[in-house]
Amino acid sequence: MQICRFVLKANAEAQPRLGLMEPAGIRDISAVTDELPALRWPLPPGDQFIANLERLRPRMEALAAKAP
Repeated sequence: MQICRFVLKANAEAQPRLGLMEPAGIRDISAVTDELPALRWPLPPGDQFIANLERLRPRMEALAAKAP
């Protein structure tokens, strides 16, 4: 599984998106970030996306299957 960040060039002010790289192209899976736990002080160490990757993986694959 290859994960990337990308920006849609059609919108110069667009925010970076989260994508899953596949042979057919990059699939937008940005909606999966809504499932990350809320952060509170003190902030947990490390990257919360990577820390939750195994839990998020099924949702990422489901989003990629429906993404353009």
